Amino acid sequence: AFLILLVAIGFGLYFASSGSDECSSNSNTCPSVQPCPSVTSSNQDYASYFIQISDIHTNTNYLNPDLPLGEYGEDGGCLLLQKVLENINNLAETPDFFIITGDFPSHDLPSEQVQYETIANVSRTVAQYYSGSVYPTLGNNDVYPDYYFPLNTSSEWMDNLSALWSTELGWLDDTQLETFNPLGYYAVDELWTG
Repeated sequence: AFLILLVAIGFGLYFASSGSDECSSNSNTCPSVQPCPSVTSSNQDYASYFIQISDIHTNTNYLNPDLPLGEYGEDGGCLLLQKVLENINNLAETPDFFIITGDFPSHDLPSEQVQYETIANVSRTVAQYYSGSVYPTLGNNDVYPDYYFPLNTSSEWMDNLSALWSTELGWLDDTQLETFNPLGYYAVDELWTG
């Protein structure tokens, strides 16, 4: 299958295109990464063009007039998130869907309430810029306390995230919620069935 992939990791944008296995076993090198072309393959029916972003780590209290987007070694602020989303909106093609692979809030937040409010604000900001299908996943900083996720039991934390990502933003449906809360994962079958 032909795959066009735009990956945004830690707000560094990387473009990749894969239509065949260009890395042969006789070579230790792969072709250089090029900007994403338009989907023009004869296998276009199987192609998806999507955005994947990870480790957003937005610090909603970040403010530095000298370095408004962020400073080295620190979590970036809301302006950085907004600029990334504006650039995504300015792409030539509208993505089929958006995947957020965890870590919405900044590191070391002082309370469960601040952690949840940060996740909610980041999620709402994404929804303001992108109205298509969004598939969020949990990272180690998307639970409270960090790294702690009790399996197979519902919690107020997961109830709040479920309400945010399903009822409020419409990102998860009832079937996905059956495994997301209480297990922390879900499937998106429509991506594979067309």
